[in-house]
Amino acid sequence: VDEIYSVPDVGTVVGGTLYSGICREGEQLVVGPTDNGKFLPLKVCSIQRNRSACRVLRAGQAATLALGNFDRALLRKGMVMVSLEMNPTVSSLFESEIVLLFHAKTFRKGFQVTVHVGNVRQTATVELIHGKEDLRTGEKAVVRFRFIKHPEYLKVGAKLLFREGVTKGIGHVTKVLAELKC
Repeated sequence: VDEIYSVPDVGTVVGGTLYSGICREGEQLVVGPTDNGKFLPLKVCSIQRNRSACRVLRAGQAATLALGNFDRALLRKGMVMVSLEMNPTVSSLFESEIVLLFHAKTFRKGFQVTVHVGNVRQTATVELIHGKEDLRTGEKAVVRFRFIKHPEYLKVGAKLLFREGVTKGIGHVTKVLAELKC
């Protein structure tokens, strides 16, 4: 979910990109995670691509999906819509292999950064740096992060960027920990 709208006579509409599979008009999906890590059922009422109605959406295509009377207040940017058969899991705790592009002093446990993974954007705390006490500019490490506000849907291999002030780093998710079944 990249964008959320309320359209008169249509209801709640979400915009985003389909990352894999196929989405059909009338399909039953789940959206989440909510603040407590749950997924909510919904129905795709209609699909539009480039302001034209279509019945099927394929991987890599961007579109808007009308969700009818689904409560807009339950949605936020960064959520995902998936088939219930995918058995979606969420977590607040994950590990990433990172490269610290720039940090003024030393990057260590307890430091808070804004993490971007796909359309997820949330503050996370550094819980552990594997094999090191701290990092300096240009160094690589596997770091454990914990989201501060709520769990997110993450996939191993997803690219990651983090920042805080002048601190910047990149990497990819290597492990999702303490998964919750939904």
